[in-house]
This record gives sequence, C-alpha cells and structure tokens, in this order.
Amino acid sequence: MNVSEIMNVDFKKFSIDKDRLVNEALDLMDKHKTSILLCIDKKNQLKGIITERDLLDRLGSKKSGKFKTSSIRISSVMVYDPEVVDSETSIYDAAKIMSENKYTGLPIVDDEPVGFISQNELLEICLKVNTVSIEDIVDKNPVILSESDRIIHARRIFFEKEIHSVILNDGDGINGVVSEGMLARMFASFRENVPGVHQEERIRQITLTSCRKEPIFISKDKTVSEVAEIMLNEGMRILVVLDENDSFFGIISKDILTKFVSRGLK
Repeated sequence: MNVSEIMNVDFKKFSIDKDRLVNEALDLMDKHKTSILLCIDKKNQLKGIITERDLLDRLGSKKSGKFKTSSIRISSVMVYDPEVVDSETSIYDAAKIMSENKYTGLPIVDDEPVGFISQNELLEICLKVNTVSIEDIVDKNPVILSESDRIIHARRIFFEKEIHSVILNDGDGINGVVSEGMLARMFASFRENVPGVHQEERIRQITLTSCRKEPIFISKDKTVSEVAEIMLNEGMRILVVLDENDSFFGIISKDILTKFVSRGLK
C-alpha cells in the first residue's frame, strides 16, 4: 500500500503563504484540526512546513524577544526544504521516516506537491486493525509531569525527551494531559497579551494548570482500531491506559501508533 492511497490531497486547504503571520497559522491549524501546514510562496510553490512543534520552539524561546505573536512571520519559524516522499512510497516506509525522526507529517511530492500525510492519516489505517490489542505496545514508563510544573520547564522536557505529549500526575493520580500544541498556544497567547516589559518575569509563573486537558482513560484490552477511533473523534494525541484493577498501566499515543504502522501493523 502506497501513500497515494491515504494522503490528504486537499493541498490548498492545508497550505499557508510563508509571509503570513504565526497567529494566522495557529488559526488555520485550529480550523482544520491539524498539527502541520504546508508553506507556499506567491507562486504556490512549496517552500517548507510549519508544525506545532516549530511554533512551540520559537514562541517559547527568548529569540521571540518582546514580539507579539501577531507580528511574527511564518517564514521566520517554518522548516525550509523539509524531508518529502513521493506518492509511490509505501505507507510503512513513510511511517518509519516519521517515527524515526519524530515527524508528525510529511509532504508528498512528485514533480510538484500532490498532498501530505499526517499522523491522522496513519490513524485511519489503524482503524482497520480490530484484532490487535494495545496491551503489548503501551508505553509503561512514560514521562510524567505535574500540573504545578511551569510551562517553560515542560517545553524543555518536550525537546529533551523528543515527545509530543505528556500526562500529568497531581500526587493522587493522573489528572491531565498536555500536548505540544497546547503548550504552543499557551505561549502564543502569552506573547500576544502580556506587555514585553513584563514577559520575562511573568512567564516563570505560568504552570501547566493553565493549558492542561482532562485525560481519557481506557482499558488495556482495547484494540488498535478502538484507540485510533477515540483519538480521531476526541482530537487526543495521548490516552491513559488502565489495567483490570483500574490502576495505571501506561499510555498509548499517536507516536506509538505511528511506530506500529512503520512495523507493518504489528
């Protein structure tokens, strides 16, 4: 099976001019529920990509200085000349590239751009796998943070550990999840609304409580198909897995399912 069979061909819908502003990229991501956009020039030629991770990197960095989110151009944040695959690339090879490099998506280019695949397209493949339990692919030792951790600390952990999402524990149990997209939007709002003169001081006071989302708990007996459906329907990157005693068993994430696809759905 090749990527041409699952790729998103709505190129224009998920594209944005590289000279537009970062806040416009976030708005478009929110509108279409995507973590990746294709960046084009005035001639509609592909010049790069921008992801939630790129936005988190830039907006959470001191490089942003005192600039508002609405004054930062996509061209200063995007990844130029990204890795691409052609439409005849197998789904498994594309998933392997994504998994090994921690990509959340890939442009599909023949002589010209013809589409892209994201982890959501790979989840669509997983919907067909209704005989495999997630029990053997769960991450039983995931990174865990606290909702009292500061967002600047969480951002550092995301890059150090090369993760896209994390669960939170308040001492009494798992009580939240945070993704790089949630963090990126938190930093974007902060940069936009807090006067530059106060940013350095106030950024150190913001904790993950401000951007966490309620976790979704599932049984370790769920199938890959069931988990993929929940992620797609609920817009979740990560789910908390419980054992038969309703105790913490681990996590299942889009990254894990991307690796699952790269191994030939096994």
